[in-house]
Amino acid sequence: MNDPILFDPESSTCSTESSVSRSTEGSSTKRARIDTQAALIELAQQRVEIQRDNTKKHLEHLDNQRKILREIADDNKTIIQDNKNIIEDNKRFQKEFMDFLRTKK
Repeated sequence: MNDPILFDPESSTCSTESSVSRSTEGSSTKRARIDTQAALIELAQQRVEIQRDNTKKHLEHLDNQRKILREIADDNKTIIQDNKNIIEDNKRFQKEFMDFLRTKK
């Protein structure tokens, strides 16, 4: 292999053309690998952000549902108490009506 010898004045080194292309090739492969890893890390970070946003929205939704269920439970307690009062009123009315019928005889 009669590769011409190349001189690099900056580093004061000599190398052959094939060794320069091999080192460039290795360096570009490493650069591509680093770029790929950086892109994968960025995608993973974006995925984490999306999952964080989705989790936050889901928790807000669950909190809203909890509030609605609490309101329904409070309304149900009020309805139950109202029904108990109606039953007591009906018992009292029935007793008064029976007393009235007895006195009429």
